[in-house]
Amino acid sequence: MTLTTHIAIAAAITRPIAHVHPALTFVIALATHYLSDAIPHWDYELHSPERDESTNVKKISIRHPKFGGDFIKMSLDGTLGLALMWFIVGPVSFETIIWMGLAAVGSCLPDFLQGVYTILGLKFLEPVHRFHNRMHTRIRLGPYPLIGVPFQLAILLIAVYFLI
Repeated sequence: MTLTTHIAIAAAITRPIAHVHPALTFVIALATHYLSDAIPHWDYELHSPERDESTNVKKISIRHPKFGGDFIKMSLDGTLGLALMWFIVGPVSFETIIWMGLAAVGSCLPDFLQGVYTILGLKFLEPVHRFHNRMHTRIRLGPYPLIGVPFQLAILLIAVYFLI
């Protein structure tokens, strides 16, 4: 699922409880990531991961010639999600800005940790990596953009509807 959609889903779900406690906002945004990954969805392709033949695990090298393009793609995706939230909700108060930040960070953290794990191979992140993979749907729409992209947009629009 794109970061934009993860951010929109987290914002829509946490907005009604944003005033309760910042930590609750973060934890619920984090949970929405894993729950929304269980929905069949489309992902854009990253070109820098390569399968390590010895461990049969995908690894990302920051020295890969296509890493810069992947990094820009992911950065633009996250920025679009934040901009969408900012445009719809607006910075009404300092508390709103804190809520938006916590919802965005919580909803994107699992994918960030996946990247850290695949680049650095930190063993203590292995349980998080396995949990993330277990929560992911087995129905991959990435190879089918004519189905996957409209489905992803529909999920995004539903989240935006509830955010408004």
